[in-house]
Amino acid sequence: MSLTKYPIPAYSLGEIDFKLTKFFDNNMANPTLISTLQELGLSKTEVSVYLALTQQGEASASTLAKKTNLPRTTVISILERFAHDGLITSHRYHGTTYFWIESPQVLVDFFKQKVNLAEHLQRDLTSLYRTDTSFPFADVYDTKVSIQRFVQKFLTSLPKKAILRTIDTPGEGNYRRIYGDLVSENLLKVKRLRGVLTRTLIPVRDFAAIDPKKLKAQEITLRGLPANMTFGGSLWVSDDLLIHFSGLPPFAAVIKHATIVAGVRSLFDALWGSGLYLYRG
Repeated sequence: MSLTKYPIPAYSLGEIDFKLTKFFDNNMANPTLISTLQELGLSKTEVSVYLALTQQGEASASTLAKKTNLPRTTVISILERFAHDGLITSHRYHGTTYFWIESPQVLVDFFKQKVNLAEHLQRDLTSLYRTDTSFPFADVYDTKVSIQRFVQKFLTSLPKKAILRTIDTPGEGNYRRIYGDLVSENLLKVKRLRGVLTRTLIPVRDFAAIDPKKLKAQEITLRGLPANMTFGGSLWVSDDLLIHFSGLPPFAAVIKHATIVAGVRSLFDALWGSGLYLYRG
């Protein structure tokens, strides 16, 4: 039987080697690895160059260009960006520049650093968010640990001798459900060190539920809410924040808005002026 009907293409050994190399590289490439690198921000050509260099360990731009079937100038540009970002290292030998990856961990550390920068940026942008508009900023903390951390940060950020206005219902035990005794003592210590002056309105009937030791551990003045007024939860009013606490379920809702805070502070001062004197420490 004649085989001339199915002619075999004539390739040089070099061409056969190139095509076989390309075949195996394409089939050994991990699609998940490629897509993950692209999701991390690398372009398709950058992924090709990075993986080729990873497989080679060390290579020149010309070798990588052949390996990836990309123009040499494109490969050089990509390698220079990688070197600038600290992902790869290079050295010259007999007039040729060679590139290598010290460890795949370098790429992991590179993106970890980006995550850390993004987290810092998020905090900075959050504090800046809508500061030049009339929109309120609000945040919610819904675990005991996150509430404790917020309160610690809030108290330490208060100016010395700041006045903290609060409306509380001691009978509900909101703080007790959120803080243990040790945490509560530490927070009271922070208030003492900052010289925070607390003005608290409570239902008159709840005065008996307050632990005298906690009153003596801080500079606090208590006055009673009007007899016909009902209130649940715990409300704090500072110069720039309005904070509402609940112990069941545990959460703290924080609002930052000059007009809202000023309005609630004005209502508090009106109630304070007419409130029944209960205690001063």
